[in-house]
Amino acid sequence: MNAKNDRLWDRIESQPIGPQSAVLGFPRRLARDNGWSEAHASRVLLEYRRFLFLAARAGHPVTPSDAVDQAWHLHLIYSDDYWNTWCREVLGMPFHHGPTRGGTTEQAKYTNWYERTLASYEACFGEPPPRDIWPTVEDRFTNASAFRRVNTREVWILPKPSLRSLFRGSAAATAILGFTGCGALAVTDWNVFDWTGTPFLALYLVLMGAALTVLLTTRWLRGTATGSMGSDATTRLENEDPYVVAGLVDGARGILQAGLAALAARGLIESHPATPAWIGRSKNAQPGNLTGIEAAIWEAIPADREIEFRTLRKELKPHFAKVREKVQARGWEPSTATLNSARLGRALLVLAVVGIGIAKIAIGISRDRPVGFLVVLTLATLLFGLILAFRIPRRTRSGEALVTRSRAEETEIRQSLREPSLSPEWSLPMMVALFGGTALAGTTLASWQRPLERPVPRPGTTSTDSSGGCSGAWSDTSTSSGSSDGGGDGGGDGGSGCGGCGGCGGGD
Repeated sequence: MNAKNDRLWDRIESQPIGPQSAVLGFPRRLARDNGWSEAHASRVLLEYRRFLFLAARAGHPVTPSDAVDQAWHLHLIYSDDYWNTWCREVLGMPFHHGPTRGGTTEQAKYTNWYERTLASYEACFGEPPPRDIWPTVEDRFTNASAFRRVNTREVWILPKPSLRSLFRGSAAATAILGFTGCGALAVTDWNVFDWTGTPFLALYLVLMGAALTVLLTTRWLRGTATGSMGSDATTRLENEDPYVVAGLVDGARGILQAGLAALAARGLIESHPATPAWIGRSKNAQPGNLTGIEAAIWEAIPADREIEFRTLRKELKPHFAKVREKVQARGWEPSTATLNSARLGRALLVLAVVGIGIAKIAIGISRDRPVGFLVVLTLATLLFGLILAFRIPRRTRSGEALVTRSRAEETEIRQSLREPSLSPEWSLPMMVALFGGTALAGTTLASWQRPLERPVPRPGTTSTDSSGGCSGAWSDTSTSSGSSDGGGDGGGDGGSGCGGCGGCGGGD
C-alpha cells in the first residue's frame, strides 16, 4: 500500500472538494466554522484526502482525528459533491459515517481503529501523521466529548487554566496578599501565636504560598546525567542499550515490547491470530545465541503453549528490575531512596506549615476566638500540599530531556534507524523503544503492531488488568490504557475495499 504509485491517490489529490464557483469555498468555510487560519484549514484538507485514501486502501476500518472529522462532516453537507462525485467517481465506493453507540465496547473498538489508522498512515505515506492534526490515541478520545458548538457573539471563549497554573496562581496570589497586608506583619510581639486574626492569617497565607511555590518549582529531580542527545541524536543513541532506553520511555512494558520485536524479527515467536496479546514460540525455532533481556523473554515463553503479554511481564519482573537499575544509574530516573527522601522532605515542609495552623487553631479555640477561615486554609494546605509533595515525575530532568528530544526529532530518528535496514540486534528494538509498536508500520513486522500496542484478554477469559496505569510504569499490572468511557463515532458499513469506516469523537 503506497499512495505514490496508486491511481486512486492521483484522483483524490487532483479532485476539488465542493463547488469551485462559490464565494465562500470549502476551504474558507472549513476555516471559518472551526476558527482556523486558512493555512491550517488547507493542511487539514490534505489530511482529509489522505484519510479517504486510507479508507479505500488500508483493508481495515479507519477512524479520523477530530480535525479531519470536521472536514468530513462539512463535506457530507455538500451531499451531491460527496456522494455523486467523490464516492461514486473518485473513491468508487460508498463511504458512510455513523455515530457511536457509547459504552466501553464501542470505546475499545474505535480506539483500536484509530491506532490502526495511525499505523497504516505511516506505512502508506512514508511518514508519521502530523501530531497537531492527528493527536495521540489518549488525546483523541479524552478530549472528544468536551467539544461544543457555541455562538462567539454571545459567549466568551477563554482557555481553561491547567491544574499546575492554578496552583502557581494561587501560590503567587497568597504570597502577594500576605506581603501587601501592610501593617499586618508590623508587630512588636514576635510570638506569632499571640497575634490577632488578621496579622496571623496574613502570615499564614505567606507561608502557604511559599510552601506551594517551593513544591511546584522543585517537582523535577535533577538526575546525574545531562540527558541531552546533543545535535546528533542518532549518534548519541548508538551508544545506548535499546532496552535501557525502552525502560526510560515506558518502563517494563516498553522493554518487553522491544524484546518481543527483536525475537519476532528472528522468526522465533508468533502471536495468536485472533488474540494477538497471546504469544508463543514459532515451530522449529532455533534461538541461537540470545543474550540479556531477549534470552530472558525467550526462556519465559513456554515451549508447549502460548502466554499472555501481561503474564509474561509478571514472569520477567526480576529482569526488568535490573534494567531499571541501569536507567537509574544513568541519572534518567531517581533511585527509590532518592525518591523517598525527596517525598519525605517535601511532606515535612507541608506538615510544618500545617502544624503552625493547627497550633493556632487550638489556641484560638481555647481563647474562644473564631477559627473557621484558618481551618479551611489549613485543610487546603494539607490536601494540596501533600498531593504536590508526592507527585514527583518518574523521570528526572535529564531523562525527560532525552525523551523530549527524541520525540521532537521523531521523523529524522526513524529514518536514520531504518538505514540501511532493520537489524534485530540494535536498531529494531531501539525504534520500538522510542516509538512503540507504530515503529513497525511499513516494515515486514507490521503485523506485530497490534500485539505490541494494546493487549486484550483472550476470548472466554476475564482480564483483571488495572486500567489507567495506577501501579506505575514498572508495575506488572499497569497498562497503557486509561481514557474515560466515551469512544468515538463509529462508521456504518463501508464499501468495497473499505472494510468499515471510521468516525468522530464523542461521548456516550
